[in-house]
Amino acid sequence: MHADLNPQPLPPRATRVYASHEVLYDLDKFQSALKSILDRAGHNNCTSGLQLDWIQFEQFYIDDKLDARPVLDQRSIGFGG
Repeated sequence: MHADLNPQPLPPRATRVYASHEVLYDLDKFQSALKSILDRAGHNNCTSGLQLDWIQFEQFYIDDKLDARPVLDQRSIGFGG
């Protein structure tokens, strides 16, 4: 007995991407960020099967070194260091 394939594609995998204004509104930086996300998702140069929800950081806190750090769900997003 042969099973029929479901003709409906799988729903896209939703992924939230948090970025600064400087990344979201600079085409070169945005494309570099997109490439990084696609590489990590295993898609290299294709967004097929992914739903990327780009969200701009709007909350920051200032650390002891007077560096602004984005805040997400009351946690700092680390950028190294």
